[in-house]
Amino acid sequence: MGNNSTRRQATWRREEIQLLELVSIGFRNKEIAGQLRVSESDVKKRLSRLMRVLAARSRTGLVRAAIAKGVIVLPSGGRDI
Repeated sequence: MGNNSTRRQATWRREEIQLLELVSIGFRNKEIAGQLRVSESDVKKRLSRLMRVLAARSRTGLVRAAIAKGVIVLPSGGRDI
């Protein structure tokens, strides 16, 4: 059957993981929308949902929680600014 952590991890959709990875790199909502081919308002809705799920109050908190729960891995390099 597996432990709770394994079951929770299996529920993450590829699109959610990709969104979290893009946020962790430093992309803005508009840039994320372009990458995911969705509207900017859809990105905002998805981020709000993920913040509720991971009990985060900011984008930084969201990324930290996602890394702590093993949803994403800390990127090796930052985004070129």
